[in-house]
Amino acid sequence: TSTGVISGSPTVVQGQTTYTVTATYNNTTTTAQVRITITAPTLAYSGSPFLFISGNAITSLSPTVSAAPNGYTVSPSLPAGLSINATTGVISGTPLTAATAANYTITANFGGSVTAQSTVNIGVSAPNLSYAGSPFSFNQNTSITPASPTVTGAPESYSALLPIGLSVDPAMGIISV
Repeated sequence: TSTGVISGSPTVVQGQTTYTVTATYNNTTTTAQVRITITAPTLAYSGSPFLFISGNAITSLSPTVSAAPNGYTVSPSLPAGLSINATTGVISGTPLTAATAANYTITANFGGSVTAQSTVNIGVSAPNLSYAGSPFSFNQNTSITPASPTVTGAPESYSALLPIGLSVDPAMGIISV
């Protein structure tokens, strides 16, 4: 009341409301109209649903929040190998095993009973390697059309014990002469 500073922590969500602030000078007063809107904090992770490959590090998932929370929690626990940073809300890690897609509720705590939640759907599939056209039938002493793999995940390298005259490219997985 002595400085005219508006401060505090709003405790109730409300639409835009106009308030009149009065300043008194000896026997004179003046007023100002102040419009205040109080919104609930928000939390979001864009991109859901997420499908990750076991054994491959994920690109970290960062939340978008409308205010600075005191911390984050997740329920139920994330798939093995993934974690949430309790301070920043960033989800990161390397999933260890395949997991059926499921919903996970992330809660941002803003103090007291004020929270915001976001549900993300996360699934983890096993890495996969296949070659269209298999089984192959090749003729002796005849060049083959190179066979390229279809993969999920990001293999570090490829190797195979193949018949004499055929090889697999260790970087690309292509089977050729």
